[in-house]
Amino acid sequence: MERLKTIGFVLHSRKRNNVEIVSQLADSAKSRGYLCSATKDTMEWTDYPFLSFEEVGADLVVSLGGDGSVLLASQYAVEKGVPLLSINNGRVGFLTEIEISEFEKALDRIEKGDYGIYRRMMLRCDFRDNSYIGLNDFTVHKKSFAEVAHLSIEIDGINAGDCFCDGIVISTPTGSTAYSISAGGPVIAPDMDCILVTPICPHSIAFRPIVASDRSKVVITAKENCMLATGGTSASEIPAGESVLIQKAEKYCDFIVLNEKNLYSLIREKLV
Repeated sequence: MERLKTIGFVLHSRKRNNVEIVSQLADSAKSRGYLCSATKDTMEWTDYPFLSFEEVGADLVVSLGGDGSVLLASQYAVEKGVPLLSINNGRVGFLTEIEISEFEKALDRIEKGDYGIYRRMMLRCDFRDNSYIGLNDFTVHKKSFAEVAHLSIEIDGINAGDCFCDGIVISTPTGSTAYSISAGGPVIAPDMDCILVTPICPHSIAFRPIVASDRSKVVITAKENCMLATGGTSASEIPAGESVLIQKAEKYCDFIVLNEKNLYSLIREKLV
């Protein structure tokens, strides 16, 4: 990474004193000579004199919060083609790299080049005329608690079956430890590139999670009206007979890595 000039801050919510803390982090960065930008929502939540991320961008994106903040910040990092440093101030923080108190030391190491880059695969979802990218997953699910989703799954043009279920999660290896694992999906090593298709409460024990190639194209067709959740940030109705296409995105998200992590120990520690 070239010498940092601008650090862009991203908040997912105002919970857990995020607004106060992000101002403190920005003060710390400014004291080192950095410019500080922030996303539109972050600027609206705080009186701090941030520059507009949308206008000036950043050389490094910093997320503050939990995993929701990381998912949101990954969109901005990929958009600008810069790495992401995630700071934990959430409930789980499974995807976060450092604690708030470690920010100064993290900047020291980044300035010295003492860090690694972890490239994480992302997915692209096409529905009608819209395209979305996501770090974790996309979910096609039933419209209401009392209903059942009737979905048809096709992988690379091959019919993988129909399923009556609460929904289907299509995830990256990163997302395998999110909604998918709660639905009974396997843990996928994060350095793999593949697409995981996990049914949510299927009405047949014959339909099990599928690990498809990262080159695969997964098409989910709604046999009855259902919903598409795009990484937990928004939802769209899928009318009966329409389909969504999910495949590997062209871009990756680059995470700043400062410490070696044991994924399996993290699962035991965080997801209990």
